[in-house]
Amino acid sequence: MTGATIGKFSMIPKTQEPILVNQRVGKFFLGNNPIEKVPFIYCTLKQEEVITEFINRGQGSAQPNISTSDIISIPCWIQNKNEIDNFNKTIQPMFETIISNQEENRKLSVLRDSLLPKLMNGEIEV
Repeated sequence: MTGATIGKFSMIPKTQEPILVNQRVGKFFLGNNPIEKVPFIYCTLKQEEVITEFINRGQGSAQPNISTSDIISIPCWIQNKNEIDNFNKTIQPMFETIISNQEENRKLSVLRDSLLPKLMNGEIEV
């Protein structure tokens, strides 16, 4: 909501660790099973027109800022609830795969970071 990252967003990976945010980060509260609602919100926010609106509504000369009311006022074409639910049900498996791949990548990075120094030092051989 502030600075060079105005209008950018991400999905937070599954974690047991606490996640900290500052006061200039927005958060969607999506209930007990957020993956059921993420696809529509994510795909809506990724539209070039929506991102452009975020950036254009930023105010301030040194660091652009966007307020909650400015965000809420950004026009988005929203279908009826049944169509959104059908979209989410159709796309949800793809997002579950993305999230699973992110978790696997994280685990592989940890494994790489622990094995590579041992390989380089000759502590283990392939």
